[in-house]
Amino acid sequence: DNVKLTVTNNKVTPKPPIPPVVQGSLTVKKVDSAQNDLLLSGATFELYEKKRASLTLIDTKTTDASGTVSFDKLPAGDYV
Repeated sequence: DNVKLTVTNNKVTPKPPIPPVVQGSLTVKKVDSAQNDLLLSGATFELYEKKRASLTLIDTKTTDASGTVSFDKLPAGDYV
């Protein structure tokens, strides 16, 4: 890792490293409630980020032919 130093009056003060950005993903598979092996395309999902008491819409996606939708490159946080 890179560490930056500042030298002032013969004192060395290290600057704290920048923490890495943590990202994740969420994959949803939509199935029929009566037939769990029947995958459903065309279902729309909204992903919201939850911060304290407020919700912010992050993205809206629709399931593909395999009944799957993915939300990628999500910063660490709480989502509903």
